Amino acid sequence: MTATFFGTAIDWIGARSTSGGRANVYLDGAYQTTVDMYAGLNQFRQVLYSASGLPLEEHVLRIETVTSRNARSAGYTVWVDRFDVTGELTGP
Repeated sequence: MTATFFGTAIDWIGARSTSGGRANVYLDGAYQTTVDMYAGLNQFRQVLYSASGLPLEEHVLRIETVTSRNARSAGYTVWVDRFDVTGELTGP
């Protein structure tokens, strides 16, 4: 999943759950972090990744699922509910 935006900040909103997997996050092609979406209790509308203070220009946020998971997780699910952007979302 990629989101192209023109702005200075972006939040990835999704869920953490008992079947949550993991995803690598890249911003402008550079690896940022791996997000573990496992939680013992379902948690919706969570900020899973946030970047701010970016230069006012076009950026690309890429979320890449991985084949590993938390040992307690029942699955590999990665949720992307929405992106909150300070600026303008310009592409999927």
